[in-house]
Amino acid sequence: MYQNNDIDWTWDGDFIVGDNGDFLATQPDPFKSLRTEIATVVRSEMGDWSEHPKLGAGLSTFVGKPNSKETGLKIEQTVRSALVQNMNVKLQDLDVNVTPITIHTVLLTITVRVETVPSSEYAKDGTIIIALSYDTLEDTVIFYDVNLVQRQGR
Repeated sequence: MYQNNDIDWTWDGDFIVGDNGDFLATQPDPFKSLRTEIATVVRSEMGDWSEHPKLGAGLSTFVGKPNSKETGLKIEQTVRSALVQNMNVKLQDLDVNVTPITIHTVLLTITVRVETVPSSEYAKDGTIIIALSYDTLEDTVIFYDVNLVQRQGR
């Protein structure tokens, strides 16, 4: 489950073009598409996508909110709900954790339990981890390549 093939894009939403001028696909890694789909849902607001008007976590609702435990729990619930409703991620396969890192910024760690596939760079141990920060003052989302950090031994 959760294995798919799609056009590949960066965390910033730009399509990746190969040397031959064609769009690159997320293959051969069967879970790379899941990572980019999660990024799309978390980064998007409802109404951003005309074909899918309910797609999006809507993090902008937290702009100006205090970085409190209550706000963190609401962010967790909002992201979890958006991923389950928009992507058909099973609730039992999903963990969303929010950790405050500055007065206006939280770190979100999203973990999806998947089948282990030897060819996958992103799901070798049966989980896909996506880390991002969200700034409630600037309404910005920054994604971090957890796999790159793990490969570098940090």
